[in-house]
Amino acid sequence: MDLNIRNRNAIVCGASRGLGRACALALAEDGVNVTINNLLPGSFETDRLTSVIATQSNSTGRSVDAVRRDWLERVLAGRFGQPDEFGRTCAFLCSDHAGFISGLNLLIGGAAYPGTF
Repeated sequence: MDLNIRNRNAIVCGASRGLGRACALALAEDGVNVTINNLLPGSFETDRLTSVIATQSNSTGRSVDAVRRDWLERVLAGRFGQPDEFGRTCAFLCSDHAGFISGLNLLIGGAAYPGTF
């Protein structure tokens, strides 16, 4: 059966967020000393983002700069993140300092508007 769902990606993302949280809660209830968090990356200055912006520019006929500005308007910080910023967040969550942080869906996106990525 084909449900012809337009944005299957949203289903996968929603399911993974729910699964991560459910696992964190279940393991905590069983006394397992582990932390599980879902990290939700926003827009980071990477080759992938450059490629996506270029593709949107080509498909819409708008300039790369115009498409880039549109993306930036969705990030309240006014800039794209740098990969090392995401890495430092991951390193912190893997450290002993974050041992009591579990079950989060953590948006790392410069205060991006929800649902924009």
